[in-house]
Amino acid sequence: MAKQKSAQEQYKEKLALQEHSSSQLKEWFPEINKLTILITFKDLTDLESPEQETHLFLPERKAFFLFHCPYRECVNGGFDLTQDVKNAVAAINKTTLGKIECLGWQDEQRIGAHRCKLTASYKIAAE
Repeated sequence: MAKQKSAQEQYKEKLALQEHSSSQLKEWFPEINKLTILITFKDLTDLESPEQETHLFLPERKAFFLFHCPYRECVNGGFDLTQDVKNAVAAINKTTLGKIECLGWQDEQRIGAHRCKLTASYKIAAE
């Protein structure tokens, strides 16, 4: 008998399918040659935050801007920067800064009771 997938595994599979079916960056923004997204994380406890991430998008890369929460136990969490990318491309200086909070669940035992709440500060630069 096959093992039932966890809520976390199901969510990650769903996102992988969405990314696979996404258009390339050059289809969304033909004028953009490079898009860089820098994400810095801040944990509520201030003890130990996940490492900074840099995501580089060249024209052939899929235009999928939903990033997984770096916390291994987080369920259905992540950071959707799709609108923020659109704002950066539309901005005069092609840059946008912001913060977003992960609204996933801290772990499978706390679904419906305790949110992850990891904060991501980001810089999006389009060239």
